[in-house]
Amino acid sequence: MKKILLFIVIIVFSITLSSCTLLDSYHFDYEAPELSTYKLSDMSFDSYTRSSITDYSDIEDTLNEEIVTANIYIQSVSFDDDNFITRNFEAQIYAGSGVIFYSTDDYYYALTNMHVVNKHRDYEKNVLSVTDHLNNIYDAFIYEGSMNEELDLAIIVFPKIDEELTVLDLVDAEPNQHTVVVVISNPLSERDVITNGEILGYTKTIITNRYDEEHHYDFDAIMHSAAIDSGSSGSMLISYDFDIIGINYASNHDEEEPLHYAIPANLIVDYILDVIE
Repeated sequence: MKKILLFIVIIVFSITLSSCTLLDSYHFDYEAPELSTYKLSDMSFDSYTRSSITDYSDIEDTLNEEIVTANIYIQSVSFDDDNFITRNFEAQIYAGSGVIFYSTDDYYYALTNMHVVNKHRDYEKNVLSVTDHLNNIYDAFIYEGSMNEELDLAIIVFPKIDEELTVLDLVDAEPNQHTVVVVISNPLSERDVITNGEILGYTKTIITNRYDEEHHYDFDAIMHSAAIDSGSSGSMLISYDFDIIGINYASNHDEEEPLHYAIPANLIVDYILDVIE
């Protein structure tokens, strides 16, 4: 298959602010709970069935009113401890998307890209925050052992509050070419943007990461036409039945022939089962 040179689609903020200002937005002393308090087990996933729905107008209202609440906005802040001594706060903030795929009585679990939540290598520490569709902000943390560089995947966990969010089903899918798809994401700092398109095929990819380094991915990625942009990393690729069939991770940023890429759900299912075993 043809290899495509792509760029990860992530919004990057480089900031220098007073630590007091930043502490109003982020809890830099937040620590993840013990794995035993949020560990998953005995999960199963249904096989994918191609949707019988072909008209986007038939699902548009449901997407806007219900399914959009499964989309989350993620901010990952990398910083150094000595910022608190000097009171001059320098940090790298990476913003991306995620999709809620599971919940328990106490927590929501969301899929995203590893490159969205991974600590910047020039800093000592990292914290995560999640914002939902009503602008509620949650402290979040990475599910222990879920960072996977070869698939660019991570699972993040955040506590439930009174607001009920939508949980979408992840199915064991390797959808065929011409399957109609939908993306809900947070591109260019906009929130809950919905686009639709179709699967164009599968291909291997080469990604240029945040450090301008190339990374070759060995898996065959879904190539599709539902538009994504910077900030869409980690977002849902769903069927017209609202099942998760992929996670977006890259785009070619070609204005004349834009192409977008997602990790297929069958690989994500295997990944999750390995993480929780």
